[in-house]
Amino acid sequence: MSTSANPFQLSLDELFTRLNRLKGLLSYLEDCLNNFRKLLRENIDRSNIDPSCLFAGTSLVIKDISEWPEDSWAVNYPTGSFALQGEAYLKGVDTLVHRECAWTISQAYEAFETFLKDITAYYLREHREQADAWKLKELDHKLRKLSQEPTDIEYWKNFVRLACGKNKELLSFLRKIAPELKEVERKNNLDIDLRKWYSVAAEVRHAATHSDMLIKSNKKNDRLQMKRDLLASFFPGTYTDGCYKLEPSRKDAERNLDLFAAYAFAIFKSLSKSMNYRWDILPGMTNKSAA
Repeated sequence: MSTSANPFQLSLDELFTRLNRLKGLLSYLEDCLNNFRKLLRENIDRSNIDPSCLFAGTSLVIKDISEWPEDSWAVNYPTGSFALQGEAYLKGVDTLVHRECAWTISQAYEAFETFLKDITAYYLREHREQADAWKLKELDHKLRKLSQEPTDIEYWKNFVRLACGKNKELLSFLRKIAPELKEVERKNNLDIDLRKWYSVAAEVRHAATHSDMLIKSNKKNDRLQMKRDLLASFFPGTYTDGCYKLEPSRKDAERNLDLFAAYAFAIFKSLSKSMNYRWDILPGMTNKSAA
């Protein structure tokens, strides 16, 4: 077992920091919103207030930026409105929590993606000959223009981002250099096929970021039908108009944060063992390196 510092640990530590922050802020937000709703309901009951009096509304107004009014006064034009009233005002808390939970999962996906790229960069800095397959010679000149040298980890982080645009390629590469990973992805004490779960998490990330929390059906490859069980288990929601609308709870979001963290550690452990680096870096793992 190597006694030198594990070069892969920094990438893992940074991921864990981001995931812990996401979990903490989600917990804080839900507690605040639920406390607000609880206090508001108590005040309504105590004061005998008609709940229909509750109201929140906004309107987005814009300016026609190509318009030049003769009086020089800008004119605002309403584009529509949004309103919540009565019980809908109180239920708005649930909508906010669902949205924040889906966003938290999407951010965890982004953080895991950064981890994949960075841990690969640390590996390639120590094994530069394996970067040739990713057109290192073609990209070297561009990277040196950024005043970066191969001894600099930023050189390799930028290289990975330029040479490999898909997470599938990164995971495939990591499986080749750390064969144990391929087995643990499929057979683990969570009884979860991490490869299948991750493919669905990618759909969820896209829906939360780009599609108003909707996973849309694809006629050529009906993603909803193929992944219905995984969606229901890890990313709850409802089917409507041929789409799947995400409605994850805080518990669901936290479960997925745990999975991103566990998956990352499995990658870190497999890669560390294949390179003969110490992997038992978490509290309670002392003297397990021989396992």
